[in-house]
Amino acid sequence: MYRRRHPNWPVRFILLTTILVVAAYLVAPLVFRDSARPLRDYEIIEALTSRGMTAVLVLWLFALGATIGSFLNVVVYRMPAGETLIWKPSRCPYCRVQIQARDNVPVLGWLMLRGRCRVCRLPISPRYPLVEFVMGSTVLSLATAELLLGGVNLPNHVNIVPILDQLRTSIAWPVVALFGYHVFLLSTLLVAGLITFDGQRVPRRLVVFTVACVLAAPLLWPAIDPFYSHSIERLRWTVAMLRNASIGGAAGIALGWFFAKALSFSTTVSTSRASVFLFGIVGLTLHLPGLLATTIWAFLVATLLLIPAFLNRRLARLPYLAPFVACLLFLLTWRWMPGP
Repeated sequence: MYRRRHPNWPVRFILLTTILVVAAYLVAPLVFRDSARPLRDYEIIEALTSRGMTAVLVLWLFALGATIGSFLNVVVYRMPAGETLIWKPSRCPYCRVQIQARDNVPVLGWLMLRGRCRVCRLPISPRYPLVEFVMGSTVLSLATAELLLGGVNLPNHVNIVPILDQLRTSIAWPVVALFGYHVFLLSTLLVAGLITFDGQRVPRRLVVFTVACVLAAPLLWPAIDPFYSHSIERLRWTVAMLRNASIGGAAGIALGWFFAKALSFSTTVSTSRASVFLFGIVGLTLHLPGLLATTIWAFLVATLLLIPAFLNRRLARLPYLAPFVACLLFLLTWRWMPGP
């Protein structure tokens, strides 16, 4: 029997809104300008080109973050079960039919399917597009501060050129690497928080892999540390970095244990270990000053998340997503935080 297809208004609304916002951003310098001096042709072309590149980069950064979020959904679902993360294609959790590439587009794929499997028509959890949207917004906000605005949020912010200006000269790869380093940290916090929220234990291989990465990255490329200076001897800086990471990691373990005890109404063995891992990784990466600031943010965010947790017992582990939000807030305000 023929089934009439109704217009997918959410997708149309998102696409139309995106087009209107980009168009308004492009024509803004032509509308809001000094009427006393008309713009010359080359000035109009230059303004439109610059804003066009910015718009494309912003959309690409959000798409990149949403794609990372899509992969994180796979990690959260498969890693606790011991399944492979790469070679196994995505499938419907009910009928086990492989999801087509056109339906696997982050956020939009779920909306185009109206939240249901194309084959069995059973509902797909809205958490998948929500994680993709959150990660897309996270990457975009962090990239805006560290790349588009020239590292305005970073301590020791000195003459860091915005990424669009770097494209005309040479790219400051240490800043780009630092951005990737922070995205990796936030991705790990989100994955561990979601695994804990699902009542699963954080896998040991995730812990080992994360610790190895956060320690190896600055050792292999010291320039990604905002406090690194070429005037410091390499061996001396390495010893200082390992010392600070060890102190931060140990303090993070203690603060993670305290955080779990503060949320003892929902604490089990798995959530206590997860809390220790979350704060320990923050301490290893951001060291003691960053850990303390992130911990303050985490308790503030967890206090807000306790409201829905008390109202619905199924959301009892929601506060364990607080370290992810807290770390993002700290990174965006790092320059204005007390530190060394």
